[in-house]
Amino acid sequence: MVEAGDKEVSEDDMLEALMFGHDAIKQLYDFEKKISKEVGKEKRPLNIYKINEVLVNYCLNYVSEGQKKTHKERLIEAFSIKDKLKRQNTIEELEKEIIDIYDAKDYKTPLLHYVIVNEVKESLKEK
Repeated sequence: MVEAGDKEVSEDDMLEALMFGHDAIKQLYDFEKKISKEVGKEKRPLNIYKINEVLVNYCLNYVSEGQKKTHKERLIEAFSIKDKLKRQNTIEELEKEIIDIYDAKDYKTPLLHYVIVNEVKESLKEK
């Protein structure tokens, strides 16, 4: 089955058009590969940011004042909400709460001090 917004074209015609476009894209891809090989310039390495697991675990397992459940448990519940708007609003509120807690923390506490110092060390090693 092919879905498209046009009401005047048969499914066979639409499928033929999609295949035509797909073949054209494959030719462009082959051309790019050929040119890249001829030029000989290698791709730049992709430096992907690694999330600090200590900080993630700290944030997910934190229980906010006045709450009985961890942020992780509350996020799981939020993702289970069927109503889209209510789900999005609940998730946004939780995200804001987590960020506010992180921003309000005293960075001299052992855990956050450890996390931040290691983040800085790792970023300096990469440079």
